[in-house]
Amino acid sequence: MRWASTSLHGTSLAVSPDSTTLYLAASPMPSEFTVGAFSAASGANVWSSSYSHPGLSKGPAVTLSPDGKTVFLRGSIGGADYTTFAYNTSTGARFWIRHFKAGGLDVPTSFTVSPDGSTLYVTGDSGPVSQVDYATVAYDTATGAQRWVRRYSGPGSSDDIPTSVAASPDGSKVYVTGQSPGLTGDSDYATIAYAAATGATVWVRRYSGPGGAGGSAVFCGLSPDGSTLFVTGGAGSGLDDFATLGYNALTGARMRVRIYKGPVGGNVARAGAVNPARSQVFVTGISDSRTNRQEFATVAYATG
Repeated sequence: MRWASTSLHGTSLAVSPDSTTLYLAASPMPSEFTVGAFSAASGANVWSSSYSHPGLSKGPAVTLSPDGKTVFLRGSIGGADYTTFAYNTSTGARFWIRHFKAGGLDVPTSFTVSPDGSTLYVTGDSGPVSQVDYATVAYDTATGAQRWVRRYSGPGSSDDIPTSVAASPDGSKVYVTGQSPGLTGDSDYATIAYAAATGATVWVRRYSGPGGAGGSAVFCGLSPDGSTLFVTGGAGSGLDDFATLGYNALTGARMRVRIYKGPVGGNVARAGAVNPARSQVFVTGISDSRTNRQEFATVAYATG
């Protein structure tokens, strides 16, 4: 271990493109969000900035612009407001703060920046307490101006909760996935492609797991060339399998499905990632073992 910092209890971490600086999001108090910059070499705190508001909730998360000049922080106020911040990565000066409030519950769950750094996409669940929908917001990264908002309500007339958002490498589309009850009441993967410029829906695809037993997606990401969208999560009876899908990113046609069942079942997918350098897709989570213990399970697939 080279160094350790105890100045913040972090909930999210991002690394600068040149790998010299770490950006950490934290909630040191129930009513406060803090973002800090730390030297990757020494752990020294370069700067920190805090924002206080009664009712702040939902552990904050950070992401960076592709050029590394802006760090974005997102969280929620009382579960009824997407709150999004933009900071200068060199000084910690706050450029802007924006709130999205549609009424009822508005809780952000994921965000990402377009490849050219011009647009920030924030997705989350939004709506009345009894029936939230996907709500995805596009912001101009320079000014914080809202470009568009799009909502998705599935056929099950129940809670639709997005978990992941991804932008295509060419910047033309943005994809959102999560869980959405179908007509049978079981949750499905619900994945949507939007035109990045306008928010127009390009396609919607649903996946109900092996044998139609249900599913809950936790991650979506693009292949290095942008031709395939990968979606992974838990599926099957009790969501006991890892299920990873590949879609044609342009048309939404499903190209392949891969299932991981583990030694005895009882698998809970937690996260996914795409390795652009080696064209691999990863899914990780918890898996029951034959000794009645829970273990980590990580699966790697070739993107082809």
